[in-house]
Amino acid sequence: MCCRREPFQPAGDCLSLLSTLKHSFGFTRNEVKVILLLASTFLVGVGIRWYQSGMNAKPEAAKHFDYAKSDSVFYARSRNINRTDSPLSSRSARPTPRQPLNSDFDGRPVDINTATKARLTHLPGIGPAFAERIVQYRKDHGPFTSVEDLRKVSGIGKKRMDRLKGRVTVK
Repeated sequence: MCCRREPFQPAGDCLSLLSTLKHSFGFTRNEVKVILLLASTFLVGVGIRWYQSGMNAKPEAAKHFDYAKSDSVFYARSRNINRTDSPLSSRSARPTPRQPLNSDFDGRPVDINTATKARLTHLPGIGPAFAERIVQYRKDHGPFTSVEDLRKVSGIGKKRMDRLKGRVTVK
């Protein structure tokens, strides 16, 4: 009977590993379960990686993508923006973030009682919609008596008035 070996019992070996972890490190039963879950997840991941490397398959993120074609299309379209025959040339007339809004303001104060809608749009922060509101307010309520009356126009608040100070006047 001394030559007789007992059959392999994975459940018994696993239980002995659990009891060793519990007694050696003082882990609770739930902590041992979490450790076994993490270890088995790690081993499964290593197995998958080993299998993929054996099949010479690369993960999707590791595949190389050639951006040369899309870059050349981008550069070609960028060059066309500045051309006058391009349908996109109207975009270049818009102010860019680096240019101040309404950069063609000539510096002379604008009389808000006599200014046209087109002239009002030359003021910083006043676009076609605000110019229309100012002209409509002037038609409905009569001429402005002071520059501060401009705040009565819908949408013109303290910040916009601060930008307009010194650029508008009432005569």
